[in-house]
Parts: sequence; C-alpha cells; structure tokens
Amino acid sequence: MYFNNNLGGTYRHFNFEKTISKLIMNNFKNDITCSIPSKFTKLAPFIIAYGFNDESGKSDKSAAIIPNIIIERIEYMSNQFSIVDCLQLSRGMQIAYEMRYKYFIPHGVALQLLKIENVLNSCTERHLKLNNLTINDINCIMRAYNNRKCKTSSYNDL
Repeated sequence: MYFNNNLGGTYRHFNFEKTISKLIMNNFKNDITCSIPSKFTKLAPFIIAYGFNDESGKSDKSAAIIPNIIIERIEYMSNQFSIVDCLQLSRGMQIAYEMRYKYFIPHGVALQLLKIENVLNSCTERHLKLNNLTINDINCIMRAYNNRKCKTSSYNDL
C-alpha cells in the first residue's frame, strides 16, 4: 500500500498498478485464501485504492469502478473483520480519495465507497461494544476513522 512513497499521486506507475491488480483479482477468483478475512483485507485495499480496469480498454484509470466481488465480500465478511482489518480497508479508501478521486468521484464509485464506509462504521460500532479494548485498539479505530475522513457520533465519543 505504500509503494508510491506518499507522493500524493504526483507519480504513479500505472503498469505496476495494472499488473498487481490483475494478480489480486485472479487471486480473488481462484484462491481459497481470499475467503479468510485477514487475507482478504490485505489484498482488497489495493484494488479500492488504485482501481482495476478489466480489458474493456478504458483509458481513464480513475473511472474504473470497484469490482462487485470486493463489495460483496466486504459485506459478507463484515462480522468477521477485526479492528486491524477495518484499518487496512480504510487505508485503501484514503488512498482512493487522495489519488483516484481527488477532484471528482464518479456516481457509481461514490455509492460503492459509501457502502464500504457504512460496513466499516457498523464494524466499528461492534468493536466499540467490546469491554477489553486496549489503547492500541482505540488508536487503530481512530486511524481508520481518520483515513475515511468519517465523523460519526462514535468518532466524537472516542
């Protein structure tokens, strides 16, 4: 997730992004390990952040929608996500907002990002109900909120 050296989108290696995206999507479709939430949340943020263009020939990288398989799995696995899993998915959203959608978010993608944000907010609510949260857990929850630029009542309570 940090391969771009935090250059704020001034330099992107589109061939690298496309190659890694293809490998990840192939992994989602053909590998059982992507059914494990902790493995899934290590791969999905890259697609959320940098996009995936199928072979449709689209030249506008920022217009690529997030594949439905990712959205469906996020919704399906939401009850199994740990605090760190939510942080990793939030990091993908942060990079997407900074690099892909800095000035304009296409309507279809905006709905997808909102759906992911709602899932992560419900996961956070579930995590906050736990009685044994450590300072590291709270720190991860806050970082996830900040990555998503999400301000909810739970954020204010934290």
